[in-house]
Amino acid sequence: MIVLSFCISKADKPIDESLKYTIRFGLVEGGKASIFTVHEVRNGRDVIFSEMKLKSTGVTNSFYTLDNSYSCIINPTTCLPEKAFCKILEQEIDYDDDVVFFQDEGTLFSKQMGWDEAEGEIFDIVSLIYNLRYSDRLTNLKKGDLIELFFWDINEIYPLKMKFSGSDEVKTQAGTFQCLKIEPVIEKGSDLSKKSPLTIWITDDARKLPVLIQFNLKAGSIKCELDSI
Repeated sequence: MIVLSFCISKADKPIDESLKYTIRFGLVEGGKASIFTVHEVRNGRDVIFSEMKLKSTGVTNSFYTLDNSYSCIINPTTCLPEKAFCKILEQEIDYDDDVVFFQDEGTLFSKQMGWDEAEGEIFDIVSLIYNLRYSDRLTNLKKGDLIELFFWDINEIYPLKMKFSGSDEVKTQAGTFQCLKIEPVIEKGSDLSKKSPLTIWITDDARKLPVLIQFNLKAGSIKCELDSI
């Protein structure tokens, strides 16, 4: 019998950082992405501001236009989002929204859809990546363990289950990394582009770097590979 064990390192305290990525549509280089995170003081309080941008370039624009930005104000103690902002220009979609989260009540208020509620903590795409890195959710995980939460998408909150699928070696322009793979559990009959927002490979070390992120779009999946830190 072969026993697989994983030694998952605890994350360091978050630091200000700028991560840059190459977007690939299959084997084709099709754009650039970035995640920028910084500590700020707003209204006399320490907060985390994190922003992610995705933009198609070159020949990719002829078959799939992508110019999306997502930003979030995150509570540094709870690692939960307090406010989120998105601007989406993706093919026929032209959408922007501002959202305020009330995590104690499991509710949010969206400029586009008004009030909505869930039965637990709610995340947007940026705060989900941040939370996976710094909330200690990944500590002591065993292969197959589930992470369950609520995810806010365009005009919708839905329950999201993500699974720790084990360890992978990932090679990018920034180096070769041993990573933890976290991927969504796909419910039968669900819309893949909506219900499985991302699969993420996070380094199994103190920095918990997101070195590879796969997003599901209407035209298929794209991968963001880390270029520089």
